[in-house]
Amino acid sequence: MDNQTAELILSKQALELLANISAEELEDEFELSKKLRKSSPPELVSACITQAKFRQRAEKKFGPFASRMLFSRDGLEQASRLSVSAQRANRFIQAGVESVVDLGCGIGGDSMAMAGLGINVTAVERDEVSSALAQFNTGGLGVEVINADAETIDLKKFDAVFADPARRRIGSGEQRNRLSPFEYTPPLDWLLNTVAKQKPTAIKLSPADDYMEIDGDFDFEWVSVAGELVEMSVYSGSLRGENIRQARLLTKAGNHVFGSKTLQSPIPEVSKVERYIHEPDSALIRSGLMGEFAIEKNLKLIDKKIAYLTSAELITSPWLKTYEIEQQFPLDIKILSKELAKRDIGILEIKKRGVDITPEELRKKLKLKGKGAASLIVTKRDDTRIALLGKPIH
Repeated sequence: MDNQTAELILSKQALELLANISAEELEDEFELSKKLRKSSPPELVSACITQAKFRQRAEKKFGPFASRMLFSRDGLEQASRLSVSAQRANRFIQAGVESVVDLGCGIGGDSMAMAGLGINVTAVERDEVSSALAQFNTGGLGVEVINADAETIDLKKFDAVFADPARRRIGSGEQRNRLSPFEYTPPLDWLLNTVAKQKPTAIKLSPADDYMEIDGDFDFEWVSVAGELVEMSVYSGSLRGENIRQARLLTKAGNHVFGSKTLQSPIPEVSKVERYIHEPDSALIRSGLMGEFAIEKNLKLIDKKIAYLTSAELITSPWLKTYEIEQQFPLDIKILSKELAKRDIGILEIKKRGVDITPEELRKKLKLKGKGAASLIVTKRDDTRIALLGKPIH
């Protein structure tokens, strides 16, 4: 979004028009545009329809608040989910923090969460458009939004710092040793080695980043929302907790935490495939905490390099998606096609780890025709590719 479009969408006329666009009307964008252009300029109509579509997409992250917010494409993509921001804001509350500077606030989602819990927030964003959207989105919450470079801010005035640095993927032509496949603004080195040493600091990073490359006294938390890994956060100073590494799973049923006081994980025992196969939540896998979890629950690996666990007895946990295995086969298309046809299987969930075949490719080759349903886990043990046929337990 450029400055001209931002000015347009922030106008009174645009906000009134946007408020009157319904979800039903968005289903036929052509007819909606034709209707609105009878009384409004084309550029205004286009901007409002785009913004209405952003609001629809944003419901996944912001719930009902999305209908009162404004977004840019990049701002929405990089914004934290409000449920995740609220959990992080609780760290500041528990640490007794009263004032926070939000460096790189984007469209203001985390500032909204912190201010909503009574924290005095100053939001800093160097991008002019994002700064204007953040000002709108945090309106009425007492947030001061500053359009400036994060590195120019005097941190002494604040109890703590939150940073959500903007990300851009490093191109294949850029040869640089980094802990991340992303470049960050403000610079990650500055945040870790300067800011975090001055003030209690929380830094939101991509879960693709390698925490083992971050030196210093930090805690790390990976957050999964209903099984989708969404971010990793780094904490310093009084924002640190009991665990150096921690996985957090947010579901409709509750908020689940599993952690460790060490940076290194034990390796679970490897076993044959038992009656049940368990797929650990992605936050457990990425954090390396799968080892501690498996040992605590008496679960075994099916292969030392594959993130599937197995047990003879049924073990249920919000951290696991569990399958009851009926039979094991070699990964052979002819054998599998015959067995699935014999069982009248036409609806097949395909899961895979450690094998060079996609579920879509395999599904085409199997030529499913039946009416029954099943799950197929395609993986390997040592150098042998196997297929495990069964059904999901939960």
